[in-house]
Amino acid sequence: MTRLNLRILSAFAAFVFILFASFAYSQEAAREIDASLMNLPTDRDASFYRETFEKLSAGAHDVLHTAKSFPDLVRDVTPFATSAKVVFERLASSTDADDVACCGKAFDLYVIWLTFGDRIDEINEFLTNDAVANHPKLADKAKKILAGGEPTLTRFKITFGMLAPFDYACEREDGEAIRNFSVLIVEQAETVDWLVDELDYVVSHTAYHDQKFAQELCEKIFAEFADAQDAKRRELREKIAKVLEEYKRSLEAEERYGNLMGNEILLEGLLLDTTELDWSSYRGKVTLVALGAFKFDVFPATFPKLLQFYRQYHDSGFETLIYCADFDMDYVQDFQDEVKLPWKIACRRRNQECKEAGGKEYVSPFEYYRLVDSILKPRFILVDRDGKVLSVEAQKGDRLEKLLQKEFPEVKEPSQETIDACQIAVDALFKRLTKSYEDALKKNSKDYEALHHMAHVVESFGRKEEAFEMTKKAFEMAPKDVELLNCMAFQLATNPDDSVRDGKRALEYAERAARMSEYEVHYILDTLAAAYAEVGDFENAVKWAKKALRLATLEGLDIDELQSYQDAVKLYNNKKPRRGE
Repeated sequence: MTRLNLRILSAFAAFVFILFASFAYSQEAAREIDASLMNLPTDRDASFYRETFEKLSAGAHDVLHTAKSFPDLVRDVTPFATSAKVVFERLASSTDADDVACCGKAFDLYVIWLTFGDRIDEINEFLTNDAVANHPKLADKAKKILAGGEPTLTRFKITFGMLAPFDYACEREDGEAIRNFSVLIVEQAETVDWLVDELDYVVSHTAYHDQKFAQELCEKIFAEFADAQDAKRRELREKIAKVLEEYKRSLEAEERYGNLMGNEILLEGLLLDTTELDWSSYRGKVTLVALGAFKFDVFPATFPKLLQFYRQYHDSGFETLIYCADFDMDYVQDFQDEVKLPWKIACRRRNQECKEAGGKEYVSPFEYYRLVDSILKPRFILVDRDGKVLSVEAQKGDRLEKLLQKEFPEVKEPSQETIDACQIAVDALFKRLTKSYEDALKKNSKDYEALHHMAHVVESFGRKEEAFEMTKKAFEMAPKDVELLNCMAFQLATNPDDSVRDGKRALEYAERAARMSEYEVHYILDTLAAAYAEVGDFENAVKWAKKALRLATLEGLDIDELQSYQDAVKLYNNKKPRRGE
């Protein structure tokens, strides 16, 4: 195919994609299409066919978004496409602008469906009939498709019958569909040159959802391209060989992580000051290993709570070790110089620097246990006095607090040295974490987002009343902000202080936030349920609490995160309102 034809094809492909993606009908509406629409009459007026085609298109859109496999897609889109042909035939002779536009979309849907079945003869017959040849908008499009020949039709088939459904399967995290379409795409790439460029994308997205299957997919590519003579396939095969090796290491790391509970964890490396970490010195103590990156605020935001635990349990035999993933050691050093955390800090980057300088090669827990996600999402691993892992995800909910209570049934009073060290760190940490927001507010005193974010930071230090005052002030600046509406509603519904709670206002704000988010955000519906409970309407409280739980489950929240949603349902079933701490 020539470059010119490729450009023409790309433009047409983009247009057809809009057809599938742009209809506003919901999936529910698509499923409600009457079966009679599959056998359309031929004697109705143009408005009937326009309205019918919108529903047919919504049905095709739904099929494309939910297909489990290519055969399923062909089967399920067939009735919509064949009826689209009837719409095309009934509107083809009309010069009305709306009819012409609808006719064009019906044409697109029907042609795409024909390519799914490799109906070359039918495509040629359809594209050369009088209705198409004499159509003011479609005649040139048909000629371009015919000029592109079979490669053009194959591209349509693969783009809309395989790549698009694969993307939608990834969006909805449908493992079965991801596997079916990815295998089919790899098989097609054996003979379709341009598709080879898409395989890297397909493999990486498959790996995101199922790394083990992605490894199998790579092995399939490696085998199918074994005798490839062209440079593109040979280059991809070489790349896949490296990817397979990386997958092997990654799966081994996952297995090591999966076996951590009840076993010893391997920790070694260099500290921030470049001295060597002596993990054996932590024996005899319950140790929290906190993994994360200082550069991302989500990690330092956990420090106030960790300092609280350190103050409470350190003199009873509790220790904390930070293992950071940061690349910028100057940033970490500056942070530590200012805050003076009372813990040692091991650094992944220090290990790399040592290796780059020709020194010892240390094993990093981020790679050895495949904890690279801890760079953005901090992870706490709790280790007992014998060096055995008690929890690999102690950061979740109140898990760490409960584990420490269990490990330390009797707690010594903290020494003045521990109290002073923690207080110095807390004060400096508060100053550092709030500084950027204070600076923003100095520049613009009406920066409600800065004030709102600062309120969250202040609350993490246990200064709840001060944080609530900040939230109220931010809300006064932006009373239509959905997050502030939700925060205010939650406080007014659940605050333990009777003088703060106001069920009527809480419900008003919660309803507004829920409407603005189209009743589809789990934590906002959780607030709505709490507001209903506060005014004594437990029937609606249970209703919205259950929907919040369902949405949170669909979003993939883990068991610990779902617990509060489950507790809320039980609470409202027992006709009790919710109270914060």
